[in-house]
Amino acid sequence: MIVPVDERNIAAAGAVHAASWRESHSFCTPEFVAAHTAETQAEYLRREMDAGKALFLLLDPEPVGVVSVQEDLIENLYVLPEKQGRGYGSALLEHAAARCPGTPRLWLLNINEKARRFYEARGFRETGERRELKNGLAELEMTRSRLTEIRRAEAESHTAAYESLELYAPGSWLSKPVKALGALLPLYAGRPGLRVLDLGSGVGRNAIACARELPGCSVECVDILPVAIEKLLKNAEKMGVGESVRGITAPVDGFEIERNRYDLILAASVLEHLDARASVVRKLREISAGIRPGGAVLIVMNTGVREWDRETGEPLPPQFEVNLPPEEVRTLLGDAFCGWEILWDRCIHYEYQVPRRDRTAVISAEVVTFTARRPQ
Repeated sequence: MIVPVDERNIAAAGAVHAASWRESHSFCTPEFVAAHTAETQAEYLRREMDAGKALFLLLDPEPVGVVSVQEDLIENLYVLPEKQGRGYGSALLEHAAARCPGTPRLWLLNINEKARRFYEARGFRETGERRELKNGLAELEMTRSRLTEIRRAEAESHTAAYESLELYAPGSWLSKPVKALGALLPLYAGRPGLRVLDLGSGVGRNAIACARELPGCSVECVDILPVAIEKLLKNAEKMGVGESVRGITAPVDGFEIERNRYDLILAASVLEHLDARASVVRKLREISAGIRPGGAVLIVMNTGVREWDRETGEPLPPQFEVNLPPEEVRTLLGDAFCGWEILWDRCIHYEYQVPRRDRTAVISAEVVTFTARRPQ
């Protein structure tokens, strides 16, 4: 459990900070190290809070570690020496990173290789910024990219959903395929040798519907999460379409779509998770080029996204790599599929909840749904 530090537990936070600081600063003189007592560090942490920094204490059930965060700056991450290597540091780091409105950053001593390895293993990289101290010491700045942050958060929320929800069970977003797909599939019923590509397939919400409604078709499913592909294949077997469904674990932005290969390409709630607007434009062109004459595309995209903490109402950075206005997305779709027959073009406001580490977030979005058929 991670709790805020206040006057009731600041002495415990000071004791943790002192013990860990002394262990990690053994290169200092014995006198200097000894001066960092539980009492002096509690006073130091009190000054940090007075300066506007939020301080947190990890309990399991006794005090184990501390961390502070102010805006995007993470500091004072310390775990008791005898408790290190058990995941407490990671929990504190992610707790602090989740409270950064922008890119999380921190500073570490240039000689602290242990800390450097810890942060690098968790996605942080040096920026090149350096603050000279004395005696050859310097502080180095490290940050974790927004892309890394977003994909970590999305991987966690999707994994939690996939592990707790059953495909097509009532009451969740996995309960049925995208509505526009139900209008699209009858147009292709009975055609032999159909090829379908589902980008960002998840556990098969749309792909399995294609395999069931279009007997004999081949459905290639791409998803970045191994757990999604694993459950997709299990779901396909369970629903009697295992021979029609192929799973591919790969990021959608790194998956190259072969020209004129597919009759249907689906991209539901995935293009907004590419790394940039330019990547969305490129992928739309790939999709257009990848569809055979007479084939169709189905795209669903979250746009104009806002996100906030369900309990406190605190605004949160939207966990979407690309967050475009709905008007711009519809323009991009019109450009990519110019001359095609538009079958479905709607924009509907949605609000839904997703787990985000130690909180539940509410997402508000204008969801664009678009289907179009290429001329013969």
